[in-house]
Amino acid sequence: MKNNLNVNLCIFLFVSCISIFFGNQSFAQEKGIYEVSNNSTLNKVNNQKNQQSTSNNRDNFYDLAFKMYPTHYFEKGTLKSVYKSSDPVKLTFEDSESLKSLKKSNSKNNQVELITIILNSSNDLSNSIDLTSNTDLNKLKYVFVKCNFNCSENQIQKFIKTNAEIRIFYSSQNPS
Repeated sequence: MKNNLNVNLCIFLFVSCISIFFGNQSFAQEKGIYEVSNNSTLNKVNNQKNQQSTSNNRDNFYDLAFKMYPTHYFEKGTLKSVYKSSDPVKLTFEDSESLKSLKKSNSKNNQVELITIILNSSNDLSNSIDLTSNTDLNKLKYVFVKCNFNCSENQIQKFIKTNAEIRIFYSSQNPS
């Protein structure tokens, strides 16, 4: 009887450890990447519709953000490099100065689904951007702001203005 109790206890502890270490695997990518929540009533209604259709799913965002797709990279206000020669699915701005290129009309941007913006200092937050009037980005679904300093959701909300159906993600990291 005592041996049976020890075996059951060992099995319980083993299953508990496995669930603790591997149960959070699906959330591992979410750590450090936050979604900006909108506070207005209209945005809440639109977000509820989006959440119902995506079931709060970030898989498509992670797929776009971390896998290789046709991408245009901008730095210091100019096109720095291109990954794959077809129309871009992603635009990456390696500094806030490069955001000015979004104001220029470009029909190649009509397939863009993700914009990644890298901010190197808190001063970059003063170069705010409004994507609500950009008609070239008709397939835009996500904006991902990577701060190389400590930033808050409130700062990101002030930094970027988009339509309610576009989801905004941000990360705050200190490069070493």
